Amino acid sequence: MQTIAGIHYNFSLPASFWERYKDLNKHSGTLQPYISESYFSLIRNAQRFGWLPLLLFGNSTALDQSFISTPNSALSKLGKSTLCAPKGTSLRMSSIGYQNSAQSEMHICYNTLESYILSLNHAISTSDPNYEKLGLYDSNGEQ
Repeated sequence: MQTIAGIHYNFSLPASFWERYKDLNKHSGTLQPYISESYFSLIRNAQRFGWLPLLLFGNSTALDQSFISTPNSALSKLGKSTLCAPKGTSLRMSSIGYQNSAQSEMHICYNTLESYILSLNHAISTSDPNYEKLGLYDSNGEQ
């Protein structure tokens, strides 16, 4: 589901960077826990400021009317088949854009590696009643 939402990236910094960075911050512990703590700090900051790339690069106040099934009073007609939100910022990330309410219930914790693993395990092993109702089907549509 996430693959349709936009860009995704993975990155890692070389050990030589972390050794120097740890020294600059006068951290006395071992290197690997320091690297993990630092990456989780980066993740928390990315989440805190995640709205900024959307504001700068994901703005789209217009969409084709075929993307919505019911009239929306907040949108104005713009041309033949285009609707827009004149004072909007990003329809894609609004209630008529990409959303997954099931993910809002997951509560993934990025404070430590241990809390991340525990919360991710919980999210993976918790079933969603809406998906359970759908059931499993093969390529022929048979259950």
